[in-house]
Amino acid sequence: MSTPADRRRAPAGDDPWVVPRPVRVLLALLTAAVAVWTVSLLPGVRTPGQAVPLLDVGLRNALWPLFVVVAVWRVLAVRADRLAWSFLAASVTVGSTLSFAFYAVLPFAPSAVLASVVDVGWLALYPLAYAGFVLLLGSDGGRRHRAVWLDALLAAFAGGSVAALALIGRLLTLDSHELLPALVHLAYPLGDLLLLMVVASVFGALGWRAGRAWTFLGLGFAVQSVSDAGYAAVAGGDSWQVGTLLDSGWTTSMLLVVLAAWQRPRRAAARAGGQGHLVGPAVSAVLCVAVLFTATVVDVPLVVSLLALGGVLTSIARTVVAFRQARDLAVFRSQARTDELTGLANRRRFTEALSAALRRPAPGRAGVLLVDLDRFKEVNDSLGHAAGDELLLEVGRRFATALRPGDVLARFGGDEFAVLTRERGDATAAGLAARLSAALAGPFVLSGVRVHVGASTGVAVSVDGSEGAAELIRRADVAMYRAKAERCAVHQYADAFDEQSRDRLRLVDELRTGIEDGQLVLHHQPKIAIASGRVTGVEALVRWQHPERGLVPPDQFLPLVEDAGLSSALSAQVLRMALRDCARWHAEGLEISVAVNLSTSELLDEDLPCRVAALLREVGLTGSALVVEITESVFMVDKRTSVAVLSALRAQGIRISIDDYGTGYSSLAYLRELPLDELKLDRSFTQDLDTDPRTAAIVASTVALAHSLGLSMVAEGVESDAVLERLRSGGCDLAQGYHVSRPLPADALGAWFAQLDPQRSWRSGPRAGRVADSPA
Repeated sequence: MSTPADRRRAPAGDDPWVVPRPVRVLLALLTAAVAVWTVSLLPGVRTPGQAVPLLDVGLRNALWPLFVVVAVWRVLAVRADRLAWSFLAASVTVGSTLSFAFYAVLPFAPSAVLASVVDVGWLALYPLAYAGFVLLLGSDGGRRHRAVWLDALLAAFAGGSVAALALIGRLLTLDSHELLPALVHLAYPLGDLLLLMVVASVFGALGWRAGRAWTFLGLGFAVQSVSDAGYAAVAGGDSWQVGTLLDSGWTTSMLLVVLAAWQRPRRAAARAGGQGHLVGPAVSAVLCVAVLFTATVVDVPLVVSLLALGGVLTSIARTVVAFRQARDLAVFRSQARTDELTGLANRRRFTEALSAALRRPAPGRAGVLLVDLDRFKEVNDSLGHAAGDELLLEVGRRFATALRPGDVLARFGGDEFAVLTRERGDATAAGLAARLSAALAGPFVLSGVRVHVGASTGVAVSVDGSEGAAELIRRADVAMYRAKAERCAVHQYADAFDEQSRDRLRLVDELRTGIEDGQLVLHHQPKIAIASGRVTGVEALVRWQHPERGLVPPDQFLPLVEDAGLSSALSAQVLRMALRDCARWHAEGLEISVAVNLSTSELLDEDLPCRVAALLREVGLTGSALVVEITESVFMVDKRTSVAVLSALRAQGIRISIDDYGTGYSSLAYLRELPLDELKLDRSFTQDLDTDPRTAAIVASTVALAHSLGLSMVAEGVESDAVLERLRSGGCDLAQGYHVSRPLPADALGAWFAQLDPQRSWRSGPRAGRVADSPA
């Protein structure tokens, strides 16, 4: 947290906004001086025409250079809006310098109505200030506020032409030498009007959020316009008297401008909605046309016609801008409610349609279907984002063919789609969900590759229309996650799901705490060499020793790990515990390996080999003590990174095994491209091995393929001696399963090891697996 001293030392252009102390002092002195000068001009304090040299010459003339100093200081010290304030500071400098020169030469005279070279300089104040306004407005909103200064210019042309027309009678009575001074004095209030209309247009577009800087600028030129109007009212006459309250208008105006310069820069967006801001420009345009029409039937000075013509041309430009804004607004609104990739409705438009459907007293109940594609990430990662986009487009087209008239199809983002439908008779939301699933049955051809994609669909139907759009979408989302968890295509929401969803959230939070607090435990399942029966290694299987739920099996919490972003933390802890157990067995003379499952996401981490090497050094093991088991889905992600990571692990002597071989995306390509040492046959092939000839043929050919590639074959799920014998006769190398042993805690595994013969070999028989009856 910054201290007051830090804030005082902070540069003026930094955030938080800090006005330097010398500037604060100068502004306070200027405010006090202007207040004294203004009070001295009040009726009753002095008589109009009475001279007070100390105030009229000393105090007033001292103000002008100080205004310049404060304005220029702002330009030099603050980066924000520097160019805009450079023009405004230039206008302050011009006005203050000429005021100083004018009042120094003519500090107090019976008549100050002059038209001279000084007026040319004073009139230069207006284009400089106007340029500063335009630049300042541009920094507050860019092109969206182009209409604001056009509105101001249009209003100024309209006001100027009407004012000039109103004064035409008087102007026509003036001699040629009097006309120019009168027009010069008329230019002052017209210039003030232009600047005031800019400020008014800013507040019209931004509301009161425009900021204090615009407020001070508006007040400054409003005060100046009063003095200029009074000055112009007596142009060419001798009724002007100095020493009145109008004299303070110019000093007060300069004070307010320099105060505006030191307000915090602010960025405000234009207000949306309504067409009220077009009333002013429309009225101004009508006035300009009316004046121009009058000029065609009445002899008026050229300046009147030029002002009206300028207003008409400005109104044309303003109309063009209005049409462009309307077009852009229509595009923006369409984009805000449309999915950019598929052209379908997006979440916002879908929610609006659902809200309207719930309010509409129509027959049937509103139903929401939330559809999430299965394995989309694998397709996207393996074939590229272009193929993923092509898949989403085709899915959207197929879904559209399954809808009825009146249904609304939307893409919420990623691979998630939503459908709004009405249940009427046999036309139920569940029936539509079945049609959507059927629409995905056929293959998709992406970049020349045939891909099959399924989906998980959650269905929620309104009961009485009082649920609200957000609640109905939430229920469909809950049902969709239920469908994913149970691996079924469609699931309809039920009230009981809410408690299950809350329990799932609690479980994720408790799992995060459990990993941090070391609540994970390992059970190990032995692997044997089928030919000799010798124990060659174990597979480490994680369990969660929950303080209240007891021992939680992996199928209840592992599906949560990837979604909760806990994969890396869990894998690191499992790997460390497994290697420590293995090191203890090696110290006891049992030199076996330990197999650890790693998720696909872990294989995308290029730092994994270094971390594994560090863990091996920590426990004093070589890489040959570790087997890394991966799934076939690794082939569907970033193949280059996966191969690099696996190759680095294998270079350390670590063996690489494909787990659950024969399921998922089995492909001979990864057997050629991935650095592998063994294949692990899925349990679905060993269950019926002794009874199903076709399964036996598949296993035999798979074993032959593995051996021809120089790979070992491991069979999991071995639950009988008959299956084990079939595997032995088929040449399978290793086996694990309940027939050998259930997964056991490290301590119970020691007792199981003690039953082995002196050669550490397992023998099938009555005692086999007796210790394995312990809970796992």
